[in-house]
Amino acid sequence: MKFKRPRLPAELHKITVLGSLGAIAHALGLFVVPAILARLVVGTDWSLAVQAALVVPLALLAAQGLHMLAFLGHEGFHFSLHSNKVVSSVIGVVFSSMVPGHLDIGFAISHWNHHKFTNREGDPDAGVFRPYKNFFSRFFLARLHASNSYLINSIRLALGKPLPFSYKFPLKPGVVKKLAWLNLASALGFIALYAAIAIIDPLTGLVSIGLPALFVVLITGVRPYIEHAGTDHDTLTSARTRTNWFFTAMFLGANYHLEHHLYPSVPSYRLPRVHDILREQGLLTETHVEDTVLGAYQHTTSRSQYPQPQVA
Repeated sequence: MKFKRPRLPAELHKITVLGSLGAIAHALGLFVVPAILARLVVGTDWSLAVQAALVVPLALLAAQGLHMLAFLGHEGFHFSLHSNKVVSSVIGVVFSSMVPGHLDIGFAISHWNHHKFTNREGDPDAGVFRPYKNFFSRFFLARLHASNSYLINSIRLALGKPLPFSYKFPLKPGVVKKLAWLNLASALGFIALYAAIAIIDPLTGLVSIGLPALFVVLITGVRPYIEHAGTDHDTLTSARTRTNWFFTAMFLGANYHLEHHLYPSVPSYRLPRVHDILREQGLLTETHVEDTVLGAYQHTTSRSQYPQPQVA
């Protein structure tokens, strides 16, 4: 029997200016504040050991800020930042372009097919992430593979060429082409800005931009495995949710990934409430719900493999 998603209260789907501004502020603050603090630390006369002990965690926080800026693109293309789909997409494109090497338009078309065919034939994420079987290959290579595929997708879209996905994205091809050009232009603009900052002040370029940009490649490489490795093909067990407060603070609710797959139009900051509703109705098992930080990260190792796509 096919699973029927419970109807949610209408307010959980509602897009508000305050909610979108809060998501933007969360991402920007998480990037900019630690990046500035890291630069201030290296400007002190403290010992190198003390500076390193402070700069590394600050750079990791700034990397998470970049991660969430990329996620604004995800929210934008799920049309969760504005009631107008094109405006939502534009907001997502501009802010996600702040992440060096990330082109969200190329990700978006692929991601819609990931939602449509999660862990089944036609899911493009399986082709990207399944080849990496252990922590080190996932940590160092998975995101580079994904980013390269999204770059190729973006260039093809900018040139008006179709992508090899069967599920149609809900914007007209002409609009998608313009968004692709906007994405490419915005990404190049931010890269030029970062290069200018690095030329003017190399230390700022290194600790406030370079290190976070490096770390975000590494920490995002393992995220797909936390969310999907060791899951299966059924609707209620095809993705993994992380309920620990630390993840909720860092991801603003985007850590509730199973809930996102069930209700992709709900803004991420409302997903914890969706989780509560599903749990109240007895629909969630503990199989793919992790409530500890270490419990979530165990799926980045070889003990949990990315699912083999189920043939329809």
